[in-house]
Amino acid sequence: MQVEDGPGEIFALMQIYKTKKEQEPPITEITSVIGENTWIRLFEPSEDELAIIAEKCAIPPEFLKAALDEEERPRIDAEDDVILIVMDIPVTTEFEEIKTLTTHPLGVIINRDYIITVCSRRAQVLDDFVAGKVRRFTTAKRTRFMFQIFYRNASYYLNHLRQIERSISRIEVELHRSMKNEELFQMMELKKEPDLLLNVVKKQRGSS
Repeated sequence: MQVEDGPGEIFALMQIYKTKKEQEPPITEITSVIGENTWIRLFEPSEDELAIIAEKCAIPPEFLKAALDEEERPRIDAEDDVILIVMDIPVTTEFEEIKTLTTHPLGVIINRDYIITVCSRRAQVLDDFVAGKVRRFTTAKRTRFMFQIFYRNASYYLNHLRQIERSISRIEVELHRSMKNEELFQMMELKKEPDLLLNVVKKQRGSS
């Protein structure tokens, strides 16, 4: 890890982004310096990274570690001027050509100077911001950024539901034609996923 002494700290093991407001349209670029109005993105963070961010950004260590527990439930917490939001994000895994939808916690931490996201894996919902797919995104507008993450995440859930509905219809047709065990097992797996999504929505509502 590289750390530069002084007011601007340089790290090599995390992604830091800042929107350049002086350009039109504004451009969000990766930077090596943690400063005001930056977005610090942590996925699969090391203990060293967590300790440095906790110290340099005045973040409670337990806030940084919350979303790394896969059993963590969606919730909102606050301590002094720091707000923690934990939400579930959809993740698709594939085994023997059968796709299964699961969820993983994503932590969003906001204080007066930074917004920090923490996840145990790379999150597509955050990749979209880096790729410039989200309109009016700027790292300086931390509250707006938070709501944009919520909206983007909800859109992914809806997209997964539509994919599940299409897959169920396709497998039903195949079942009528062949009644093979393979299609039956696929149908059983897909039938579980809408229930999973409903449980996620209920948990998210219960945390608000």
